[in-house]
Amino acid sequence: MFGAVKLKAAIDIRWLCSGVCIITPMLMGCVTRHYELEMEPVDGKLQRTLTLSAQTSTDDKKIPVDDEELARIASLYEVDVPEGDGPEHSFSRIFPDRTPNDLGGAGTFTHWVTSLGSTTGYLERIRGDDDIAAKLDRRKKAADRLVDLLIGWSETELAGATGLPNVLAFLDTQFRRDLINLGIYAETTEIVDLERSLQETSNLSREQGQFEILARMIQYCIERNYLTPRQIPEWDYAIDQATQQRPALLIELVHRTLASKIGVAVDQPIPAWLARLSNIDDLHTSMRNYLRETDEYRELIVKRKPPTAEPHEVEPPDPCEIISNLAATAVFPGGLFGGGDQLTAKLMTNTEPIATNGRWNSEARCVEWTVSIEGRRSEGARGPLPDLLYALWAEPAVKVQTELFGKVVVAENSLVSYCLWHQGLTEQKARRWDEFLQSLKPSPDLAERIRAFRFYDEPAESQTRSQKIRELLTDGLQ
Repeated sequence: MFGAVKLKAAIDIRWLCSGVCIITPMLMGCVTRHYELEMEPVDGKLQRTLTLSAQTSTDDKKIPVDDEELARIASLYEVDVPEGDGPEHSFSRIFPDRTPNDLGGAGTFTHWVTSLGSTTGYLERIRGDDDIAAKLDRRKKAADRLVDLLIGWSETELAGATGLPNVLAFLDTQFRRDLINLGIYAETTEIVDLERSLQETSNLSREQGQFEILARMIQYCIERNYLTPRQIPEWDYAIDQATQQRPALLIELVHRTLASKIGVAVDQPIPAWLARLSNIDDLHTSMRNYLRETDEYRELIVKRKPPTAEPHEVEPPDPCEIISNLAATAVFPGGLFGGGDQLTAKLMTNTEPIATNGRWNSEARCVEWTVSIEGRRSEGARGPLPDLLYALWAEPAVKVQTELFGKVVVAENSLVSYCLWHQGLTEQKARRWDEFLQSLKPSPDLAERIRAFRFYDEPAESQTRSQKIRELLTDGLQ
């Protein structure tokens, strides 16, 4: 029933209730990049092949990949920048332990090898911003500043109005609190949505997750009497009309909502001091005039001015961008407009992983992911929570274990525990343990020999990690 655009519209309603015009529409990218990633372990390292293409978001027409992106990836793979404007470009290289920043993130590939088998782990963050504490802080600061600006503008625009004290009280208490709560809602719901979308490995689940964010926000607004379910179509139509330069219906709904928040009954007329705020052009002019005197606008002018340009050569920015940016930071889900690019990834593992958020393909013997990821942002810009790809698998040394124990005694989770323990031993202890293993062979007293082993500094009777590993081996013998 609702898509991402409806979610933006629903959020717009929240601050439109203060009497301000619609938030300036968010700029959406019109180009979608497709990243096809294939990975395969090679001698404990990761062979990584990335194929990149691009297309228009509107008609899916293939277009050349921009030169800047090609040059960036080519440098990471230490190859020359591809020439020509073909529809696809591939890059391949072996990486020892850390994945490159080709997708806009960071990752690791770790291979632990022992005589009894190996454990391999792959973990990679794809773009996004994982500093949740800082993001929540930014949301709260943006919400507070947005409300402060609306209060300041109301004091200027409604000076002398009989209802001004009630408007200010509403903005400073309930509206401020609701704005902050909706921002927290957006952030926490996104966390749940990320893991679910990766487990389902389909774009549909991400859309369902966005619908859930919308549903929760609408429920929040309904319970606090900003709207009723029956009014949703009316708000939807009003917003659509406003985008077509016919804002009268939307302004009427905004006025009625704000009036109800300051105690005006539904069957009573809109106060005259509020009804006069009905001309959208006058509202724009009033808000722009107020915002031009703020520190944010002065900072915006400096930020937009090219280093070599003279002041008279630069067109001044629209002051309403300040309101749009604050509203987006305060309440917009970070990943709402994040599906600008598409990623399909494949990791050859040969064996089914013990843990992964991808889909195991038993025929191809690989893990697969399909992820809709946020479009690239400018340097320093904050994004939604990152997508995360991971897989952990273990491969027992069947021949060695059979020669030592008569069968495979550690595999899957027990082999992971064994590999981690062995890798943590000092060089001297690892040598001593490996020498002990080499002395073993299938026999009636094999379990007893394993139980009796002790390192030189290991107490005879204690629950050490080494004792638990010996128990893994003896349990596997049974």
